[in-house]
Amino acid sequence: MAGIALMLIPEDAVGDEHLTLGFFGDTGAAVQGMKPYVELGLKLIAFEFAPTGKVNGVGIFNLPDGYASVQLVDSIEVEYLRAKLQRVLQGDGNILAPVNTPLKSEHGFIPHMTMAIFSGEEYPGVAPIEGRDLKFDRLRVGFGDKYTDLWFEGFNPNVQHAIRR
Repeated sequence: MAGIALMLIPEDAVGDEHLTLGFFGDTGAAVQGMKPYVELGLKLIAFEFAPTGKVNGVGIFNLPDGYASVQLVDSIEVEYLRAKLQRVLQGDGNILAPVNTPLKSEHGFIPHMTMAIFSGEEYPGVAPIEGRDLKFDRLRVGFGDKYTDLWFEGFNPNVQHAIRR
């Protein structure tokens, strides 16, 4: 299922590691339709610090067709950015109002990074992991395999909130 996602990327990310801050579901948008979401991302991180957190456990999430094995992330700063995202989307200056794609909220927001997805009846089990400190250096606006990275201040010394494709 394609959809626009706002993802926090750890500075030491391995592979596609990310924490989904917001998912807008199947928007039906083409990649060219990402512009309002990039603008939303810029508005979200403007004048913000690079959030930190800690992997403090593992868990299993139920999915419609299986399970997801996840690393749970403890971070008041990530919770703050999620609340700010919700405030921006509800405000008068909501730049997504014309495209009318609400933030998906089928379940409460639980900060996590997905390790693996298992389909069908297979129950993956969970192995303990060591805690890990995290620093998120950018917000990724993604649509399928296309994305734009928006860097928090201090991570690109040449340009404030630089965009890299």
